[in-house]
Amino acid sequence: MTVELVLASLGILAIGSGVSALVGGDGKAASRVGAATSISGALPALLAACRILWTGESMSLRLAWQIPFGSFYITIDPLAAFFILIICVACALSAIYGVAYLSSYGSGKRLGATWCFFNLLFASMLLVVTAANGVLFLMAWEAMSLTSFFLV
Repeated sequence: MTVELVLASLGILAIGSGVSALVGGDGKAASRVGAATSISGALPALLAACRILWTGESMSLRLAWQIPFGSFYITIDPLAAFFILIICVACALSAIYGVAYLSSYGSGKRLGATWCFFNLLFASMLLVVTAANGVLFLMAWEAMSLTSFFLV
């Protein structure tokens, strides 16, 4: 159940980033969708992290995929849960702050790409700390690097 909450969080962030990119023409709408996605994506992962930290147990999920040298293998242990907690709180608070910060740019710029990359950065950071496979870790690390590059 706990790993599924993190997967739900990743799904919410991925879908919400696509929706943010689609409504990118309207800056205020993109900010609302992007921030709502970040907050709603943080909640399931926060619940999972709190449960792991409370019980002290580890949970993992392994799925087969077509990438050579591995499988989709994520593990949530107390150390990963601690970092999930930090990532979720920091990203949710950054999204709340970002709405007010980007409001001055809302009428003149397309903010959909900004929120898209922010939510993808959030999702890739979650994948970095939960990856239990070298290939998945490297893919998540590269996704984190590229999304932060385009965000900046």
